[in-house]
Amino acid sequence: MKTQHLWMVRAGEGGKWIDEFRKHQVVAVGWPQLGPINVGVSREEIAHKGMKEWPNASRSTIGSSAGQVFRFLNELQKGDIVVSYDPSRRIYHVGKIEGDPEYQPELIEELPRVRSVSWFAEVSRDKLSVPTRNSLGAISTLFQLPPEAAEEILAVSQGKEAGETEDKEQEDDDTEEITRDLRTRSHEFIKDRIIRLEWSEMQELVAGLLRAMGYKTRISPAGADRGKDIIASPDGFGFEQPRIVVEVKHRPNCAMDS
Repeated sequence: MKTQHLWMVRAGEGGKWIDEFRKHQVVAVGWPQLGPINVGVSREEIAHKGMKEWPNASRSTIGSSAGQVFRFLNELQKGDIVVSYDPSRRIYHVGKIEGDPEYQPELIEELPRVRSVSWFAEVSRDKLSVPTRNSLGAISTLFQLPPEAAEEILAVSQGKEAGETEDKEQEDDDTEEITRDLRTRSHEFIKDRIIRLEWSEMQELVAGLLRAMGYKTRISPAGADRGKDIIASPDGFGFEQPRIVVEVKHRPNCAMDS
């Protein structure tokens, strides 16, 4: 088997359609509102249809979804290996694509674009090495696995041991690195969101943080507040100490202070 063509096709959020994948011997993707889409239709044409159907959706969301539909229709091929995950059992189902894409909403209404698959193996997530488990953790509905991960999954599906044995110390190191990376990304994401807040939203955020610290707050009404936007104190009236007076100054996409 060629390991360079092994695809993950997720069975919906949380693997909700995995039983249907196995029952009907298929893998499937969505966008039922667009109706049938022929093989060969470009990403741009699919995205254009999506923008007509969902005019308020972001371009990145439309582009990502259109790209996945395009790949399912045009890049997956007969003979490619496909995996889909059952999180309730921590099992990856492994199969071989047997058919061309078809539009069959009667099978799974929310995922009408299907390819027939012969499922031939199950692989426990716990038997895979940490690098391979990490490569399977991408949030995309459809993506191609790295060759090393594909080779390992096929080997384990045939009863062999994972190509790389990870001891507990190595797994802990990898987990710690992933945690640091996620923490860093989360901090930057939070800062990006705060920078984009309007002044009134920033005021509510600061007041909310003070309340989370145990203070009761009063927010001054819009207008001439003499620089007092928020008053925080244990009693909420400013009679008890400590009494905190906050003036919020914030412009979207600019540095902020309070």
